[in-house]
Amino acid sequence: MIEFLNSIEYWHWWVVAALLVTIEIFAPSTLLIWPGIAAAIVGGVMFAADDFGWRYQLLLFVALAVLGLYVWGMYVKAKQKHSDGSPPDNTP
Repeated sequence: MIEFLNSIEYWHWWVVAALLVTIEIFAPSTLLIWPGIAAAIVGGVMFAADDFGWRYQLLLFVALAVLGLYVWGMYVKAKQKHSDGSPPDNTP
């Protein structure tokens, strides 16, 4: 298993990104788009910096996917809260 993880290249991440986005297209839920974007970003980082350990790859992927899902959830919650047409409350 470690040998496989050590052999991951940038295009592996782009394939994972393409698969996740394709699944998202056919099963629209806006849930898989963020891990797909995260995988594409990790692939880009791997393309730019070839010597990027698999632990850092997975850490970056998980961090970006969770961050994307969290920000999207906050956006949707704020949008649903103000769906009645009233302007958003900007008070802290």
